[in-house]
Amino acid sequence: FGRPEPDAPARGRNRDGGQVPGDDPSRVAKVEDTAPEEAFPPGGALEARPQGRSRARRIGDATPPPLPGSTLIDSLKKSFGVTEVDTSRKGKAPGVGTGGERNDLAATDTLLIPKEPPKKAAPPVEEEPGTSIADIARTLIQKPFFDWNGTRFNFIQNNSSTNRALQGAGSGISNFLAKGIFSPEDDGNGPSRAYQLGLITDPHGRLLIDFVPQFPFVKFGVRHGDRARSPVGRTVDVTDVFTQKNTFELITSRPLWAGAQLNLSWKTEFTFDQRNTLRIDALGKIDELYVAKTGDVSRTFLSIPPLFDLSKSGIKRVGEKWLEKSNEAGYTTNEMRDTMSIELRNKLQVSSFMEGFETLPMFASKLREYLPRLNYSFSWAGLEKTFLFSWADRATFRHGYSGNYKRQFRLNPDDSIQLTTLQIVTHGFRPLAALDLGWDKVWDGRMTANLNYDTQTEWGADYTSNRITKRLSTTFSINANFQKEGLKVPLFNINLKNTFGLTFLFSQTISSDVFYQFNTILDNLDGTGNGGITKTVIEPRFSYDFSQQLTIEGFYRYERTIPAATGVLIPPTRLILAGFDIRLKIF
Repeated sequence: FGRPEPDAPARGRNRDGGQVPGDDPSRVAKVEDTAPEEAFPPGGALEARPQGRSRARRIGDATPPPLPGSTLIDSLKKSFGVTEVDTSRKGKAPGVGTGGERNDLAATDTLLIPKEPPKKAAPPVEEEPGTSIADIARTLIQKPFFDWNGTRFNFIQNNSSTNRALQGAGSGISNFLAKGIFSPEDDGNGPSRAYQLGLITDPHGRLLIDFVPQFPFVKFGVRHGDRARSPVGRTVDVTDVFTQKNTFELITSRPLWAGAQLNLSWKTEFTFDQRNTLRIDALGKIDELYVAKTGDVSRTFLSIPPLFDLSKSGIKRVGEKWLEKSNEAGYTTNEMRDTMSIELRNKLQVSSFMEGFETLPMFASKLREYLPRLNYSFSWAGLEKTFLFSWADRATFRHGYSGNYKRQFRLNPDDSIQLTTLQIVTHGFRPLAALDLGWDKVWDGRMTANLNYDTQTEWGADYTSNRITKRLSTTFSINANFQKEGLKVPLFNINLKNTFGLTFLFSQTISSDVFYQFNTILDNLDGTGNGGITKTVIEPRFSYDFSQQLTIEGFYRYERTIPAATGVLIPPTRLILAGFDIRLKIF
């Protein structure tokens, strides 16, 4: 602070070094000059400032120590929310007053009072809400049936008509547009409008519309037209072909947990094929010789192999259905069943075949054949994060079920009789279990591996031979691939931008064939052996790419086929192939 000249007014200094008038002594406490050290208790002695600074000394912290577990609160800090301030107790210390002289005035300050911090109130305990009907409905209905990642529905219809010996030199555009949409049509200009729009199958026919008093109050017909005259003056036989295919498909998917995905699909297809054999005379008049109508119905199918007779489906169930239906029709013995009419026997066997192999049958009558059943596939990626596959950089598990039902039939010309010629049921787990693995750093390269196990069963009912055939096949395969880039060539001691690849394939397929007769299914559940094979394939292959212009490949393939012990005996075969492939691009 320094000592001012005698009788000089006390002045202070602002932050810029300028003097300001001294404050009122009544408001500013005086601090006496340096006091003897013995005037202060131990721990409270003034500490001398470094050389070059003021000789004023700071009094030690003489406030009482805080209470255990308390916090020292400055009562001057109003922002701390302290309301209790003690101003009666004054701390006094000798020192230099504002006048620069020793006196009895002392600086005062509000006493710092140790105070216990307020105890934090415990947070209120939130009560868990009870289970409501909405929660139950959301768990049982919304999540399983509606929480899906979108649903795709496809309907496709394809129509095709092939006709020969048409009149006219053009494509028919004149009939369609040139003379107006309602103007008379001329066969010399080509096909009619209705044919080009796909409404009729006769290229020179006319669409007839008639109103009737019964529902649907509109009746459609076709007036057939003539074909082109024969250029050689004699009759010509041609065949008109009309086909139609309809496809309904429903696909949806949803995640189950992290990395797991479930895909569901339903599909139905039905086709129709009509072939008209025509004889055209020299004047273009048509004489219909024969009409052949065929079609087929196919849909996704659910047929689980019988496990301890729980699924209630399989060849045994087909035999039970056939006996049950034939007994209801009044044919109780095999001799009586052989005397059935072709139409009745075909109808009963078709329904027994479809109902016997289907698991969880639903619906009835004709609607049952067209409504698809569930097919699914499941994948689980990210298994490398589990301890079982921590040794791999990538690991994915796959599983899926696919089943299909198909019936082929033929119709007589007036559509009064429909006979089924073939029924096929195919079901299997493809794959039953598959594992995809990957490594990013193996011998400074990348490696992938795939292990796959499939199983499939195909049942076919051929009503021409009156047989049911079965083919069971299982396939196990291993496929590995290794690729490395920037391989160093030791001969030249250089590192080229080339790529080395190596693949390895091993697969083994076991198939067996048996057949049954409808009347003796229950007497011979294992069927009659009809052959089968075991096929093994081993194939390593390598490739070396020096550049984009030069590539070398080599392979070795070993195949061995061993026939089954039953059925038609064929000799075992063995096939060995090996070769090189060198590709050089020259610009």
